[in-house]
Amino acid sequence: RVHSHQQLFAWLKRESVPHAVLRYFDENDDDIDLLVEDEAIPFLITQLGVRRGLKVDLYGVAGVHGDYHGHPHLPKSLGHRILSNPRHRNGLQVPQLQDEYLALLYHLAYHKPSQSGIAFEKPEKTIASKYTAMLHALENECQIPNPPTTLTEIHKELLAADLGITYDRLRRYLQHDFSLHHKTMFHARLMETYPGELNLYVIREVAIRHEMAGALLEALE
Repeated sequence: RVHSHQQLFAWLKRESVPHAVLRYFDENDDDIDLLVEDEAIPFLITQLGVRRGLKVDLYGVAGVHGDYHGHPHLPKSLGHRILSNPRHRNGLQVPQLQDEYLALLYHLAYHKPSQSGIAFEKPEKTIASKYTAMLHALENECQIPNPPTTLTEIHKELLAADLGITYDRLRRYLQHDFSLHHKTMFHARLMETYPGELNLYVIREVAIRHEMAGALLEALE
């Protein structure tokens, strides 16, 4: 946390720290998502950190500091691209329009699939949320002719941009979800495309919960 966004951005400018605000932010918001060079994060926390104030989620490009479940918040290629060529909006450094759009798609599909309100495969099941509002605003700004309407379509678009979630990252996200007893069905759906032990791990958890572990073992024999 920092005292104010004015203090934060003044420090970033004074220290010439490469950074970009991820997702929309205005003066009335009580938190901000910030992508910065990893090396700057410890100094930022030491010099500006306070117990009460504006919440700042710091994400390093390489994930050395400010990682997200053991991985960078965004793919390194996208993170480096964002910091190397930001644009300005309302006095803030933000990603270039197309990079901002791709970063939001990545965030919704892989970080917030359940909270986004976006349906897996049936657009009519999508629920309006602050995330869908952000997405529609960016789609209009980017003038995208046929924007994705489901998580599955977003995943395909990210794959086409060489930004699809990796197996190691997906495995880590699923393990984190299970440690908190969360069910992120889209993550599980994506994992179905991979062979391996984690699929068995997921099935085993369900079997134990429903007292069907014995039947699972018999089936595997």
